[in-house]
Amino acid sequence: MTEDRRGILAASAALLAAAWLAGCAKPPQAAEDSPMPQASAAALAQSRAEAQPEGPKYPPLAKATKLRASDGGKRPVEWAVLAGDWSADARGRITGRADRNGYLCRVKPHADDLRVTATMRAVEGSEVTVWICGSPRRTELDGYALAVSADGAKLQRQGQDVKRIWDVLLRPRRDHVLTFERRGATLGGFLDGAARPFVEWTDPQPLRGKGHRALGFYVWSGRIAVSKIKVEALAALK
Repeated sequence: MTEDRRGILAASAALLAAAWLAGCAKPPQAAEDSPMPQASAAALAQSRAEAQPEGPKYPPLAKATKLRASDGGKRPVEWAVLAGDWSADARGRITGRADRNGYLCRVKPHADDLRVTATMRAVEGSEVTVWICGSPRRTELDGYALAVSADGAKLQRQGQDVKRIWDVLLRPRRDHVLTFERRGATLGGFLDGAARPFVEWTDPQPLRGKGHRALGFYVWSGRIAVSKIKVEALAALK
């Protein structure tokens, strides 16, 4: 093989190697062609935390068993039994019992701003709960709940705790007057006629309007008695 031919073959091999390397290398991507950044793990975690719990969906009010009891008006009104065993005696005293979840819902929708007051007793168990601004299908999972027990009190928004109070206690088998109200974006809970709320919280995204106008009572694995119920519409704070 002549020197000229060896030089030609070497030059050809070098060109082939350069072409192969150029094909394997990826050119830098222009900034404008960069893919959209994915949501951060923190944002995804926050999104999951803010998601509403599904919970059970109860039957429509039209199919629910009804009982009649006062809500503070001139005549008794209808209450729908969504879960558990509920009854009302001749004096309008309501008793609710459940092995797990027991829900009672007032059929008539309430005003956006309201106050609910009731004399409540934990006959079996140690907790009483009133819920407002919910829906008949998902109860307090669409609204707010105020629970007081022998272990303290809690205020919930759509099933999630927003306030816990440890120095307010319920005495089982004794009557307590529980008041739960919402004015504008502010919710407050009162016990036994106190002038100042034992819990207060302002919701940055208030639950109002259609889908948030049902109220009622709840019992968990026990029995409660409810009487002297009074539901009042309030003017919103401006």
